[in-house]
Amino acid sequence: MLTIGVFTSRVSETVIKQALESMECMDCQLIYRAYDSQPQLGSFYQKEKDHFDGLIFSGLHPYNYICNRFGKPRVPCVYIELTHRDYYRTLLQVVYHNPRLDVRRIWLDHPMIEIPWDYIFGDGIRPQADFDPRDFYDVNSDSIYANLTQKYLQVYREHQADFIITRMNNLACVLQQEGIPYALLLPSPDTVRETVEKFLQELRLQRYSDSLTVVGNVQPGQTMDSPEAEEFHHLLRRFNMAHGNAAILHHADNCFEVITSKVILQNLTSSYTHSVLSEYLKQNAQTGFSIGWGVGTSIAQAQQNAERALKESRRSAGHGTYLITETDELVGPLGEKECVALSILPGQEAQMLAKLLKMSVTNAQKLLTVAQAQSSFRMDRNSLSRLLNTSVRTANRILARMVELNAAQVVGSELHSSAGRPITVYEIDLQKLIE
Repeated sequence: MLTIGVFTSRVSETVIKQALESMECMDCQLIYRAYDSQPQLGSFYQKEKDHFDGLIFSGLHPYNYICNRFGKPRVPCVYIELTHRDYYRTLLQVVYHNPRLDVRRIWLDHPMIEIPWDYIFGDGIRPQADFDPRDFYDVNSDSIYANLTQKYLQVYREHQADFIITRMNNLACVLQQEGIPYALLLPSPDTVRETVEKFLQELRLQRYSDSLTVVGNVQPGQTMDSPEAEEFHHLLRRFNMAHGNAAILHHADNCFEVITSKVILQNLTSSYTHSVLSEYLKQNAQTGFSIGWGVGTSIAQAQQNAERALKESRRSAGHGTYLITETDELVGPLGEKECVALSILPGQEAQMLAKLLKMSVTNAQKLLTVAQAQSSFRMDRNSLSRLLNTSVRTANRILARMVELNAAQVVGSELHSSAGRPITVYEIDLQKLIE
C-alpha cells in the first residue's frame, strides 16, 4: 500500500479530508501534517520526508517554500492548484452573500491563471487583482504571514478595499480578529479529488513500471571453455555484488542471462543513456562481447526482447549495447554518438515494406520511423548500414531495390576521404511504396 504525506495549512486540511472521504478504492494511506507556520512546515518535512512514497502539498506556496529551502523532493509530489472553477466559485459566493459589495472594492491576490474579467463583470469592472504576494515579499521568508497581515491591514484601514480574498489560509484567524471582511481562496472538492486521483494513478503506473521484469543477455565474442566461462561468470558476479546484488545470474549455451527489474536497469544505464556493465567488461574481460537488454510485462516477453536486442548488438560494428522496452522501442547503441531510440512495433506498413524490400520487419520499421519525421530523406550506403545494423553490401542491395521500385533516386555523391571513390547519395521516399 502506498503511503502519502499530505502537507497542508490548518484550514485546507479540513477541506482536503472532506473532499477525499467520498473517494473509493484509495488503496493508500494518507498521513496529514497540518502546519500553522512556515517553520513548522519545514520541520515536519525534514523529519518525515523519507517516510513517504509520495507527497501532496495543499498549494503552490508550501511546495515552493519546500523546494527553495530544501531542494526538490526526491519522491514524486504534487500540489493542489486552483482552477478557474475555484476562482469563479469563490467570487460567486462573495457576491451572493454581500449583494451591496462593489466588485471593484474587493482586494484579490493576483490570480495564477488568466481570468476574463471584462466578460464576467463588464468593461473595466473587476476586483483589485494587481497585488501578488510574490512581488512584495520573499514568499520563502518565515515572516511572510506577518508581512502579509500588515499589508492587508493597511489596505483595509486606508479604505483601498472593503473585502479581502486571499490564498493565505492561515491568515483567517488574524483577519477575523481584526474585523476585516474576507474570504479564503480554497480548492473545490472536485479540484482536490481530481488532483489526488491523477497523482495516485501516476504513482501506481510508476510502481508498476519499476517492477517490470528485465532480462539481459551477455554473450562473449567467442566460444569459451569451462575455465574461461567461469572467469567471465566471476566478472559478472563481481559487478553484481558492486551494485547491491540486485540481479540473478544464469549461464547457459555460451550466453549469460541477467534477470533484474526495470528500475535497476534504469539506474545501471542512467535512464538508457549509457551502459555501466559494458564499460566494466571492456576494462576487465579478456574477450569481446555483445549485450542485449529486454524489458517486459512478463519474463517471457523480457527474454524475447533481450534476444532481439542481442541480435542487434551482434550485428552492429562495435557490438554495442542495445535494449528493447516493453513498448517495442529499440534504444542503442547505449553511450555512443549514434545512439537512437525508435519504435520497432511492427504494423501493416512495416510488414508490407519488409516484403517489398526483402528485409526484416524490424528494419522496415526503422526506416518508417525515420520517414515519419520527414516525407523524404537522403541516405548513402554507409548511413543506411548504420541505421539498419547491416553490412554495407546489404545496404547497397536495399538501395538498389528502392531504385528499382521508384522509391529512391540518385541525387549526387559525396567524397568521404581524399582516397577512395565518391559514395552515391539517394533521395528516399517510402510513401511511394506504402500508399
